[in-house]
This record gives sequence, structure tokens and C-alpha cells, in this order.
Amino acid sequence: MATDPYEERARLRLGQVLRGKYRLDRVLGVGGMAVVYKAIHRNQAEFAIKMLHPELSLSEDIRNRFLREGYAANSVKHPGVVRIVDDDVAEDGAAFLVMDLLDGLACDRLAPSEGERVPIDVACAIALQLLDVLAAAHAQGIIHRDIKPANLFVLRDGTVTVLDFGIARVRDTMGSGAHATGTGMLLGTPAFMAPEQAIGKASDIDVRADIWAVGATIFGLASGLNVHDAETAPQLLVKLATECNERAARRCRGRGPGAQARQSAAMAQRRGDAGWARAGDARDVRCDCSARIARLRCSRTDGAPHARRRGMAGAGGGVSTDPLPVRTARSDAAR
Repeated sequence: MATDPYEERARLRLGQVLRGKYRLDRVLGVGGMAVVYKAIHRNQAEFAIKMLHPELSLSEDIRNRFLREGYAANSVKHPGVVRIVDDDVAEDGAAFLVMDLLDGLACDRLAPSEGERVPIDVACAIALQLLDVLAAAHAQGIIHRDIKPANLFVLRDGTVTVLDFGIARVRDTMGSGAHATGTGMLLGTPAFMAPEQAIGKASDIDVRADIWAVGATIFGLASGLNVHDAETAPQLLVKLATECNERAARRCRGRGPGAQARQSAAMAQRRGDAGWARAGDARDVRCDCSARIARLRCSRTDGAPHARRRGMAGAGGGVSTDPLPVRTARSDAAR
């Protein structure tokens, strides 16, 4: 099997000490823009380091934006946002951010395999915490623009942490015009992208793009499906821009707790739809979701306690879902 050239290059850095302080110990993830390492500081503290690919760091504008926008997370002032503790440029010119090292599991790994669902209670609890974080971010004028399961991380204590604040803004500067979509940098993650974001019109992107992505994310977790399917990224962008998302609700029917999953999908409104102008902010949507979840729980008539769910196995594993692995109260997340 062919080795990913980015991953192969990332592994060549293992053992390297950045600026005499951070020893790169393990590759945690590799993307088209950066590599994430587990690093050990000279004082033996452990951190995660996100390092911009060297060829991207050659651009002073991209490098500076990567470092500056990375600190957008710190201005949110919410426990559900990973903290940036340091930044620098490696000896070979690659810019990097130093972050708290998290212990848990990314939400794109909660389901046992691709196309399977997570328990609806877990998906709803994730939605409540995610919306709470976004409310804090939006209050600071910060739009995430790349909400997706891979950017949500469940800690061992059930806290949901949102990753990569500010990074989407950097990606948007790395392309120019319609042809930039070929690099994947301008697009972000189309499967969870709001229609106005898919079109690429920056002036139309506001906090409701994040709300749309929450709906698409929770829909995916609860149903095992994407809002739209396509064979290529360009085809997906066309569907996002032209097709009504009511199709997502139809696809939920007959797949277990479809009513709950449809409620998650219903959060995603298209610009120009009747519901778009009425769409509330993250706090409004959170309150609405909380009320809906309470009604659904009250409507259960069997009286039986929740069955113990499968533990969240995987990297960091062992996170129990009994009764819920994910906190649902804002006061809990603030402790």
C-alpha cells in the first residue's frame, strides 16, 4: 500500500527538538494543511503541536495568518475550546502552534464503522455543548467555518472540545477564485458546509453558516449519512448550492430514531428559505434543542432505564456512555 507522502515526511521529524524545547514524539494526525504531533517539553510536560507544512510556511502571509488566527481560540474564553499556549517557527521555517494535549476521542470515531450511527442521546448531548461553545465564539465575532465531527473531541470526562478555531480563515486565503477548489484548501469540508459557504461568497458567510454545520454534523452522527451524497467534490458543491436539505429528513425515515435525527437536520436552513431570516443564533438554537430533547425524553413510555451503551473505543478509548458520556448542562462544562 502506497505511503502518504505527507505522513511519510511527518514521521521523518520524529525525535526533532523544536527551538530547543519541544521534542516531537508521535504523529497524531496529518492533513492537507498541517501535521499534529504529540510533543514533550524539556520540562517533561506533554503538548500537541500543529505544524504548518513547510511549503505553505514559505508564504509569509499564510504563515502569519496561521499563527495569528490560531489564537482566535484563546479569545473565546470557554472550556470547550482547546487552548493555544505558544507559537513559533521551526528552524526550517515551518510555523507551529503549541496546544493542550487532549485525552479522549474525536467525534468522527464514535461510531464503530463508517455509515453507522452513534446513540441519539449522545448526538444530542454533543449538539448542546457544541452550540454553547459557538455561542461564546460568536459573541466575540468569531465564526468557526469548519464545524465537522473530526473537529469535535470528547474528553474522558464527557466534555466536548471544539478544535481548529481560526484555521478555516487561513485556508480561505490559500486559494484564489473558482479554480482554487482543486487544491481542497478553499473548500474546507464540503459535506458539512453551508450552501453560501460552498458558493464561496465571503460576504454571505455569517454565524448561521456554523449553525448549518451543526445541523449537518449532528445529522451525520445520528443517522450515519451525509446531508448530500456525491461522487466528487464539485458535484457535492452543486448539490449544496441548489438542492433543498429536506432530502436529509426523508433519508432518516425508517432508520431507528428518525424523528430525533430529522430535528438535527432541520437546523440547517438555506439562505433564501423562509426559515433563514428567522434562524436564531447559537444560544437560541441551543435552547430550542434542549427543549426538544426534554420533550423526547418525557415521551418515552417504557419507563426502562437507558441501556448501557458501547464504550467509545479507539484512541484514548474507554469513555463510557452510561448514562451519557457527554455533558448536557452549561454549568457542568464551566466547572
